[in-house]
Parts: sequence; structure tokens; C-alpha cells
Amino acid sequence: MQFIKTKGKYELLGTPIKRVKNPTDHMTFVFQNPEFQFVANTVYEEIAYSLRIDKRPQQEIDERVRSLLKVFRLEAHRDKHPFQLSMGQKRRLSVAASIVIDKKIILLDEPTFGQDSKNTFALLEWFEEYRRRGITVIMVTHDDHISENFATRIWTVKDGNVISDEKIAHSGFVETKVKRSVM
Repeated sequence: MQFIKTKGKYELLGTPIKRVKNPTDHMTFVFQNPEFQFVANTVYEEIAYSLRIDKRPQQEIDERVRSLLKVFRLEAHRDKHPFQLSMGQKRRLSVAASIVIDKKIILLDEPTFGQDSKNTFALLEWFEEYRRRGITVIMVTHDDHISENFATRIWTVKDGNVISDEKIAHSGFVETKVKRSVM
């Protein structure tokens, strides 16, 4: 993934970007290839990692991790190494680990790839819940069904340039979605 060349004024949550000390304090990113973001030896510890860095109390870590294991249907895999999971499970783990600490912006690169329809819709419903809570969700997808049925805004990118910016009238699931064109 690369940045798109743009011109104009850059703000993050109403603050000029040059005055934001740590933009990552406000956002989280889910990689297209989940294995690139794994740092721990168990599913449980992968989700707990950011909370431990943030020096959260163990009780809070246990509660939050247990909750996310349930939400993302990973309870039976809590003690497995992340590389032992199926591709769909790895993607769900990468989302859970990225959102364990609430951020105002969630950036996702193909989070539904490799999911069956049940898990795809569960993820989309989860993203909708976050959107309703005021979280900005930006998703890259090649899946036209997702963009047509769930996006509230679509940026179509071709050869590194935004070729269209379309606001969608339906209520949708995903706050903002970027659609990449490969050729």
C-alpha cells in the first residue's frame, strides 16, 4: 500500500497534522497480510500485546482479550501460535489485535479476504457498530458487493490516483472505503 499524492490542508481530528505529535495514538492499521503484524507466540498474547505495552492492569487485559476472542470466534485457539491458524482466523486475529485499544480511526486492508460469508458479515456488522460509535473506518477492498452494499463513500483509485470520490446515500456499514484498481 502506498500513499496517494494529494494537495491541500491535512488535519487529523480537527488538528493540523503538523501539530499532531503521534498520529498513531489516534489510529490503528490492519495489514493485508496478517502475518506481517504478528509479534507474539499465542493468539491470547497477540491480542494482549498492545495492552501490555500500555501497562494496563492484568484484570483489564484478561477481560478485554476474552471478549475479543469471543467476538472474533477465536476462543478455541487462544493458546495456538498465530501461524497455526487458517487464513480467515489470522485475519480475524489481526483485526482483534489492532482494535484492542480503542482508536478514533481504523484502517483496514482487505480484512474480509479469505473469510466465509458468516465471518464476512460478522466483521461488517462489527465495523458498522464502530461507525455508529463515531469511529472512522477506512477499508480497502476489491469486493464490489461490499462497496456497493455497505460503503458510505467510495474512492476509486487507479494507477495511484483517485479517479472518483462518490458519496453513497444508503446507511451502509463502512464509513469510508477505498477501492483499488489493479490495472
